[in-house]
Amino acid sequence: MIPWTSTNEEFDQRWYNDATDTGQVVPDILETMFAQQRLHMEKYAEINPTALVAPERHGKLEDPSTQAALRETAGYVMEELMEAVSGHLKNKPWKQTHVPVVERAFREELADVWHFLIQLHIVAGMTPQDVFDAYFKKAQVNTERQREGY
Repeated sequence: MIPWTSTNEEFDQRWYNDATDTGQVVPDILETMFAQQRLHMEKYAEINPTALVAPERHGKLEDPSTQAALRETAGYVMEELMEAVSGHLKNKPWKQTHVPVVERAFREELADVWHFLIQLHIVAGMTPQDVFDAYFKKAQVNTERQREGY
């Protein structure tokens, strides 16, 4: 069973402020994020044409250039995640002194992770619907494992 949820008031207000046509549908958050990342990728390709795998190769997992792009992008995901964790979470369970966390900077690094994670899915040829389907297929497996005491 999928725990369907709705957006929050802040999101809804942002949507209604941006909407120009009252007949528009409420946007899909993940689709919107994928669309934004595609725009970033297109702009980056204009700046550095050889830096990204061509869109026609997205999803061609047998293609060596696609595999190279996936490996590189996965590295960026890990790099940004480590920047978030190692760079901003300094408190250790065994330490008696605590370092304050700059929450804005930590969250900015997590947003960087999302940029590259979405790019990874785009290069792999996955749509937001594919991500959703794969996530909940695996969630069903995990729920069954929990039920069985795995």
